[in-house]
Amino acid sequence: MKYLIPLLLMSFLQANELILQNQHIQAFFSFEAQNGSNTKIARIDGSDAIEINNDEFEILTFDDKRYTRKDYKIISKPEIKKDAKGNQSLVIIYESLREQAPAKVEVTYTLGQGPYIRKSLKLHMKQGDKIDRLSAIHFSSEQKVTLGGRGQPLNVGKWWFGMDYPCFYARHNDNYKEPDFYYRWNYMIDLKGRDQLINPRPHTASIFHFPGYAKEMDEFSWAIVSKTAVFGLSAKKGESAELGLLDYITETRKKTRSYLHFNNWYSKVAKKLNKENFIDKVFFPMQAQLKKYGANLDGMCPDHGWEETASRCYEAKDPKLLVDMQKILKDNGSGLGLWIALDGTNQKFEDGIKLGYRSAYSKDFDRKQFAWTQGNKEYYDILQPKYFNDLKKSLKYMITEAKVDYIKHDFNHNFSSNYMTQRHAREKCLDATLELLAYERELNPDIFINFTNGAWFSPFWLQYADCIWMMTGDSGGSGDVPSLSLRDGATNYRCKYFYRSFNSELCPRPVIPIANFMTHGILLSHRKPFTDFNDTLHDWSDYVLMYMARGTTLKELYLDLDLLDDDHWKVLGRAANWAQREQGQLMNTVMVGGDPAKAEVYGYISWKGKRALLTVRNQQRSPQKLTIPFNSSVYFREKSGEKYKLKTIYPFIEELPNKLISGRDFQLSIPGNSVQIFEIQEGESSSKDPIQALPLQASTGHVQDDLFSLNIDVPLDDFQRLDLLLQIAGKAEPIIYVDGKKVTPSRVNSGKRWALAALDLSPWKGKKIKVEGQYVLIPGGKSMPKAVPFVAWICADRKVESHNIDDPDLPFPVSQKFRRIKQDIVVGKIKARKESAPTALALKLIKNKKQ
Repeated sequence: MKYLIPLLLMSFLQANELILQNQHIQAFFSFEAQNGSNTKIARIDGSDAIEINNDEFEILTFDDKRYTRKDYKIISKPEIKKDAKGNQSLVIIYESLREQAPAKVEVTYTLGQGPYIRKSLKLHMKQGDKIDRLSAIHFSSEQKVTLGGRGQPLNVGKWWFGMDYPCFYARHNDNYKEPDFYYRWNYMIDLKGRDQLINPRPHTASIFHFPGYAKEMDEFSWAIVSKTAVFGLSAKKGESAELGLLDYITETRKKTRSYLHFNNWYSKVAKKLNKENFIDKVFFPMQAQLKKYGANLDGMCPDHGWEETASRCYEAKDPKLLVDMQKILKDNGSGLGLWIALDGTNQKFEDGIKLGYRSAYSKDFDRKQFAWTQGNKEYYDILQPKYFNDLKKSLKYMITEAKVDYIKHDFNHNFSSNYMTQRHAREKCLDATLELLAYERELNPDIFINFTNGAWFSPFWLQYADCIWMMTGDSGGSGDVPSLSLRDGATNYRCKYFYRSFNSELCPRPVIPIANFMTHGILLSHRKPFTDFNDTLHDWSDYVLMYMARGTTLKELYLDLDLLDDDHWKVLGRAANWAQREQGQLMNTVMVGGDPAKAEVYGYISWKGKRALLTVRNQQRSPQKLTIPFNSSVYFREKSGEKYKLKTIYPFIEELPNKLISGRDFQLSIPGNSVQIFEIQEGESSSKDPIQALPLQASTGHVQDDLFSLNIDVPLDDFQRLDLLLQIAGKAEPIIYVDGKKVTPSRVNSGKRWALAALDLSPWKGKKIKVEGQYVLIPGGKSMPKAVPFVAWICADRKVESHNIDDPDLPFPVSQKFRRIKQDIVVGKIKARKESAPTALALKLIKNKKQ
């Protein structure tokens, strides 16, 4: 506070200067010769200062005329006003010197108690007037500008610049490059080059949008009001612009929470929407199972299919049923959610046309110009008053009568070819969408809003919705990395795309912690099981924990209850309870490590104060070392040089001897084919040595032409898992003999460039065995005329001397008394036959035995 200038001096530090300031920041304004602008921003102590050459605004017309403050004069003396809460505002009124420019421009700066300033523009115009592009932030400085993109901030030094609106555009001329985020569902539009900077000075920064027509303010005036621009820095000196924006979004976002719910899309039983199926057969048993482990099913969501289409868009087929079911759900600690596409996608389109709704596509619109507009599917024009008002009526019923507390908004095209240009239609449609979201929050401030397809990675979405979609396919799998379990591929599918957009060199990391993304749900259904039904409990557990540990607020369950036994429920219930309890801790999840698609070790870390949760995954057979940053890059914001300790909480619970020092990166060796979760806390470990399993007895092997031969001494100890794994770089399957007898692999899986087989060695415990075999091409597999890489190894979970520790508030310790180890047997190259020739193989085996 010692830097704060008394209010009496705030008006004029000098005759031509004003200062907006609070305990964090200050903004200097200079005025002379009937003009002036914001010329400097800095911390209150003068540090992190930026001298600004400020245009204040940029107006671009459809006929390429460009106006800034230099085309205007100030017509009244600016002064700073302060309200009863201490919020300050400064209004600068500019009058045009150009006949065709908007007559007046009001620029309003607002400073509250935080380290950020808001700015808005009001352009006084006439009915029918229009402008193409409006920049509320347009300046240059001596400092380099970074980032930018659709809904992405600009950074200058420690300062960030953006808008309280997800569809602004941010550009600069310091080697600007559009962020290459992965958007499978990218409802792109053609900006026709109107996003390009015009005659920029060095280090120019511009943040703009496309408003179009002037709007009626009252019966006497028309105007265009800009989206609200905002800029600021972190309250803590020395922190990055990224952390400053993270704090701002956290402060201004829609209040959110953990929301665990069931979605009936893949459930044959629950798709029949009636009380018996949806409530009695699905909800009650599911809630009972979850309650056993302290978790709560927050909602039940009928996906597409609950709605009527012939009478009004999204009118319930059975309004009383929804009301009755919601009451039962509420009385049992849960709630009702609904699926709805705001523009009527997937509705019976012709029914809406008969009702008087309008297509979003005009007859002369070229639908071939974008992939997402091709085909025959149509949807309604959200800008049409009749459709918009009918939609509001449906939303009002859902929220006030059916008392829905969760809405999944799917297929958000935000587009109409019936309004001006594509860029202006996008803004106009998004304005209508955001108005509807605001209406939903007005009817129920606690409603959970899931905004899926049609979003993009702007942190400013979180001011309107609880979460957005990660922009991949719904429930894809990945065959990039060899694995026995299809669930590993499902996990990898999500993680590799998070890496692609959040941790790779292709684009800067968006300031949206991963917890704020819908990642689709946990799947175990007949329609889409994501398993060959040979998965182990450990496979299921790793899959569930990787889903929960990313921290996602929106937790979806796509289950058929007959496929889950008590152990599956224990894993799911414990994981859900842990994730719900830890939601606050997991909100700032960021990704660390390498590329999951390349089997590089990686993970997710979530810091809150002096505690973190770290989830790591290694898909390779051998241990990998993961380096974890211990600094602000992973949102750690406490003092450096302090002692921290480490504890494993999954798949077993164990205090570890690692001695961590804040501010210093640390390394962990992660066992092969494993998922682990750690808790990091301030303090010093009292543990001396980690618990380790005894190594496996040495085994030998060799490869000759198209045969492999392995000599294995199978131990007699207790094992949770004892698998011989055989992997080939191609689509081929092994024919295996153990001591001359043909055996069948216990599990197999294959990808585009690999095949993996497992043989459970438990039947041969305590014996020395000879495993021999050859490979034949899988039907339809690509010919392999040359030898290809082959590897054989043992993956085992061996029993150890471990305390019988358990904590019901932690994930189920699926291998508390076991530790994972591996042993390579042979690495080489092998040929694969085009077809099976067991007789020839048998002869070779007999010949080898004689030798």
